[in-house]
Amino acid sequence: MIKFKAVTWQNFLSTGNTPIEIVLNNSPSTLIIGDNGSGKSTVLDALTFGLFG
Repeated sequence: MIKFKAVTWQNFLSTGNTPIEIVLNNSPSTLIIGDNGSGKSTVLDALTFGLFG
């Protein structure tokens, strides 16, 4: 099983040059919520791209 401690990306899709980091080691599950267009799907797309290219 893969356990991520943090996910970091930049220059991916519409996130720009600013590094984005999400720390995932604080709880056994993570909920991603936000308004339309805030980047929820980008988080999952970045994770998928990192794993599978």
